[in-house]
Amino acid sequence: MTNSKLVVAAIAALGLFTANKASAQDDPCAGGGEEMGGEGEGEGNPCAGGTEESGGDGMAATTAAGEEMAAEGLPGYPQAVIDRPGVLPKGVLEVTADLPITYIKILDTSATGVGLGIGARYGLAPKIDAQLTYSFSLKDFEIKGPLGVVAQYEITTSDKLRVAARVSTGLDFNGIDLTDGSSKVEFAGVGVGLNLQYKITPKIAVFTNGDHLSLGGSDFPKPVSLNLPIGFGFQANEKINVFAQTSIGTIGLSPSGNVLISDITPFQLGGTFSPDNKLDIGAALTFLDLQHAGDALAVTLHAAFRM
Repeated sequence: MTNSKLVVAAIAALGLFTANKASAQDDPCAGGGEEMGGEGEGEGNPCAGGTEESGGDGMAATTAAGEEMAAEGLPGYPQAVIDRPGVLPKGVLEVTADLPITYIKILDTSATGVGLGIGARYGLAPKIDAQLTYSFSLKDFEIKGPLGVVAQYEITTSDKLRVAARVSTGLDFNGIDLTDGSSKVEFAGVGVGLNLQYKITPKIAVFTNGDHLSLGGSDFPKPVSLNLPIGFGFQANEKINVFAQTSIGTIGLSPSGNVLISDITPFQLGGTFSPDNKLDIGAALTFLDLQHAGDALAVTLHAAFRM
């Protein structure tokens, strides 16, 4: 494997865990990133429709928020990350950019790379949004990279709890080197999961977001695995949100085989600064395995703009 492909592979592997994740709660609002990408959270959600808890008053509040959005250009979208819905309001466009600086060491080979991930998420309907992302290597430059597609459907949103179902898929244009030197586009498989956040207090939340069930790639539908990501967010004030996330483990369903947090301990620590409800600027430090912190890590800069 060449150094450039090693770096691209490293960026892609770490990207699975970063995903916006200065947006882990944003992408969610991911995208995280999605990117932990990790990542939205608040005391009332004017962007969400009425639920069984909110009743008629909730529906009225949503209508009022929608009218306010038409006037302001954004549908009463909360500034604080912890207060945001998991799904973008209808008609809102979010453009994201992630710059991961990655270091990876495998045996006696090490490489440092810089990547760029760009994305666009759009509220298609009151409870549905969709996101496209594309990543590639800036060092050594390689325009080929993974293209990702994520769609979300809001199940419920209340002051305490927000839940959205998500499905993801994609193509990897980096391909696989064959013996004759040619390459091909690879299918990235299908992921199914939840974008879920529960507020323990108005400032502290626990969240999980990502492909909890992953099905295959080039050998679709195998392998099949169950993934258990978990994170915690703290809203210091209206503008500043910090978060930490890890994965309890991955349970192999087909073929069998488990990788638990005691075996590999991925970890990400990051923060987001939101001067208003249209702009986020963030950064995150990600370790592929905290037990071998010096072998694979990334510093990711993140920005998101909504209109």
